[in-house]
Amino acid sequence: MYEWVLFANVVVYLVILAYYLRSPCISAFHPATFYAAVHGFVFVVRPIFAWYGHYTKVYTVYGFMPTQDVKITSIGVVALAYCVVMLSLMHWAPKPVTTVEIPSDIRERLKKPILATFALLSPIALYALLRSWANRAYDTDTMVTTASGYRVNTSGVGYLTEAPNMLIPLTLMLAWAFRFRPVAMIPFAIFVVLKAGSGGRGTFVIGAAAMGLLYLYEHRRKWPTPRIMGLFAIALVLFTIVGADRGRGIRGYFIKNQVEETQPRVVEDRSLLDGMDYANMEYTEYMVRAVPELTHTYGYFLDNLQILTEPIPRALWQDKPVGPPIKMWNLRDYGNAMGITVSVGGNGWSNLGWIGVILYSLFTGFCLAKCYNLFLRYRYAPLVVIGYFGFLAGTILYLRDGALITVFRSQLFNIAPLFLVYLLSRRVHRRVRLLGILGPAAYKAQLARKLQELRERKRNAALAGLRGGARPLPVDPATP
Repeated sequence: MYEWVLFANVVVYLVILAYYLRSPCISAFHPATFYAAVHGFVFVVRPIFAWYGHYTKVYTVYGFMPTQDVKITSIGVVALAYCVVMLSLMHWAPKPVTTVEIPSDIRERLKKPILATFALLSPIALYALLRSWANRAYDTDTMVTTASGYRVNTSGVGYLTEAPNMLIPLTLMLAWAFRFRPVAMIPFAIFVVLKAGSGGRGTFVIGAAAMGLLYLYEHRRKWPTPRIMGLFAIALVLFTIVGADRGRGIRGYFIKNQVEETQPRVVEDRSLLDGMDYANMEYTEYMVRAVPELTHTYGYFLDNLQILTEPIPRALWQDKPVGPPIKMWNLRDYGNAMGITVSVGGNGWSNLGWIGVILYSLFTGFCLAKCYNLFLRYRYAPLVVIGYFGFLAGTILYLRDGALITVFRSQLFNIAPLFLVYLLSRRVHRRVRLLGILGPAAYKAQLARKLQELRERKRNAALAGLRGGARPLPVDPATP
């Protein structure tokens, strides 16, 4: 029976994908492309391998075994979310992208603000990264996991923990300002190595995806080149390597991992896909099993109230709630649900069942479509383009986690450097607005006319100065 459900899941995925491939809006810059890619791998391809490969890693760790009804319902939940999100994206964001060549004068005028912002913020981000290296190597991390499964800062500051994420927009702006020259890509390479050595993986994958999108846009292409695909493939390989030892191998080239070396490595004989990195299907099954049968209630989207309490540092609010301020249930009461990420469909189910899946999927599709339309409207503004690509690449984490708090945490440090550059370059944005009104061709023509007029004024002023300062010519008396 379940085999037929898996087959139906593949058919539904391919039908919606075929409809998207025929739509005019299809490109690497559209959110539907990212959603289809993530969903296809996690919820269509991997469940087939999991079923026939008898994957049990997550079931063993979480201490549960889903019934066939739970597995079938879970497939229905993620398939419904996929259909609603994809169709809503194609409905609310139907326009194709048209790339715009940014004139060189705008790029040149943004270089100094970008370099100033990089010099100001990169030391903070680098300090936070090196601090995380030391925490990993010597077990001095101030983050603890509570009994309810939430990570909490005991003495550190969460903003400093997330500060390395600023290096994504900073390195993107630097690469764009200097036209992706090898020297301009060195900071990005350093960021990838340092982030991988800290044990964090998702951030440098997001950075690689954003860099690839920006490179495509700069060269006015809609789909990745072999070079871009190679960069992303390297990022995925690094993702797997870092996941195996949480960056221990990379750190070993630079510092002595005193604490970790005393801990024996456990080598498991299992498939690469039989782990927690890609187990969103198992996580959704856990959620469907628990809510509402065991919890006897839904979440009613109250977990999103964490967005209001999250910005306040715990150092300033000692009694700050751990996680959402209002909790309808705790998933760890029904198993060892550590690191659970339930995606868009699972989040909708946990909050209001089938109706929740539809409502939350519509909300997701609507918000992603509005961001895409904003990008199309301001595609001539470099800071908007860079910010959008950082956001779009970051949706990989959101589509995996399914929680709005994930977007809030990641985009706060994506927007901050861009906003600082905007404040330092407000005069440049008059030209950007003019570019948006006139278009690239008319903008260049008007710029050429202005330059010609300026040259003529300077020449006339110089001639007038020469005439005003010259001696009067002698008058011949014989001349009438």
